[in-house]
Amino acid sequence: MQKLANEVCQGGSQSCCLISMRSKPCAVAFNRFSSTVRNPKMNLIINMYTVAVKRDFVAQHYLIGSDWGEENRNHSHHYQVELQVKGRRLNQHGYLLDIVDIQSYLDEQVRYYKDRTLNDLPEFMGLNPSIECFAFILCKTLSDRINAPTASIIEVKIWENDNTWASYRHVKQDAP
Repeated sequence: MQKLANEVCQGGSQSCCLISMRSKPCAVAFNRFSSTVRNPKMNLIINMYTVAVKRDFVAQHYLIGSDWGEENRNHSHHYQVELQVKGRRLNQHGYLLDIVDIQSYLDEQVRYYKDRTLNDLPEFMGLNPSIECFAFILCKTLSDRINAPTASIIEVKIWENDNTWASYRHVKQDAP
């Protein structure tokens, strides 16, 4: 868990330099949902497919490390979390990844965090349980679970209310 905490604090991976954008629809039916990733350092555009699943749950936390008033007290959030899987190619069935698998991976995480206090969990040991840290932890956990050869980017976006969200994007090192 300490390694995870160090990655959060140091910014983690090369995924920070990727910006997702929507591309124009293609003539091929399943290409109409692709998105584009631009790497500003290389001025390179890569067309990508995106599949996403969204879930919601209630969990508690309290902020540590400074004086944030009421946020320093244990309180609940009705979180919404979206898991996005991106890749450049589809498998032999025309899928980036089976949506049932994506749902299963996210549902497993939701069951784990539902109705719990984040501060009490080992993955948050020594961390302020901000939505940025929560997005990072969820993304790294889900990225480790998703082993489809077509999946090259895993992104988690988490909302703690209707107006406030954070996300983390992980680029798989062995991505095609």
